[in-house]
Parts: sequence; C-alpha cells; structure tokens
Amino acid sequence: MRYHVIDEGRFPEEELKGLHSLTAIFFRIGHPGSPASILEASRDLVDWFAKHPDGPPVKRLFRELLAVGLERFKGPHSLPRIPEELEEVVNMLATHVEKWSRDIEQKGWQAGIQAGEQKGRQEGEATILTRQLQRRFGDLPSWASEKIAKAEPSTLEEWSLRILDVTTLESVLAGPS
Repeated sequence: MRYHVIDEGRFPEEELKGLHSLTAIFFRIGHPGSPASILEASRDLVDWFAKHPDGPPVKRLFRELLAVGLERFKGPHSLPRIPEELEEVVNMLATHVEKWSRDIEQKGWQAGIQAGEQKGRQEGEATILTRQLQRRFGDLPSWASEKIAKAEPSTLEEWSLRILDVTTLESVLAGPS
C-alpha cells in the first residue's frame, strides 16, 4: 500500500479559496487563520454541498471538523452547542465570530500594552542608573552604556543599589547583564 503525506497547513488560504473543492475547504477549516476565515470556509462548505447534493456523505465529518476548528477561537467562553445541520452551524458561527474576533483583538492590545510597559520600565531604570553613574564616575565608557541598555529591569535595580556600596564603575556593573 502506498500513501502520500500532505501538510495541509502549508497551503496558503488565498490559494485554497480559489480551488472550490471539498478537499480545499477541508484544509481551510482545519487550519483557519481567524474566526472570520472559518466562517467563510463553512459558508463555502454549505454552498459546495448545495451544488453537489449527491456528493459524498461526509457532512457529519465536516460538522465535527468545524467544532474542532472553533475550539481555537472560543477563548474563555464555552463553546456553544454545535448544531446537527451544517446550515445551522454557519448561522451559529455568524453569531459568535464577531465576539471571538473582538476577544482576540482585545488580547492582542493587552499583550502590546504589557510589552510597552515592560520596555518603558526598563528604559526608565536604565536612564536613572546612567545618570547616577555619570554623577559618581563621570562620562561612561561605551561598554558600560551598552551593558546598561541590554540589562533586565531586575539587574538595573540591583546595580542602582550596588552603586551605594562599591567604589568603581566595574564593581557596580559586575554580575548579571
């Protein structure tokens, strides 16, 4: 028996959309890029079955595949009951896709804000430490400025306390970088 392995995730979604085949729709549902893309693929699936009423009896398989694809986007919300008929699944998706998209966007905003706050904290602590070191030791050599710029906030905090106990720039910046 011979077989071929197909990595369905390697096919670009835009390329699959143009194929209008059951296999292409299967791949799109199995690897949706967003809640909106799974809704679009499910609509295409219903259209395909409408155009091929004598097609293969796999509607139940696609219903289950849609349920698995939806798990990825449900977030903290429980997944609604998946209807038995594909047409009903599409209607249910249309109701929930906008909410899931908003949730995903909100998570992205929150992650961006947290990253910005972390970067701002690091830059602020680096600026304070640099000023303290310049006041105590004069102009800083480039190696010291580079080390400060790359340091984590916890290391910068440690160095800003160490400046009170040591007598050389090298001693302040010894250890973690």
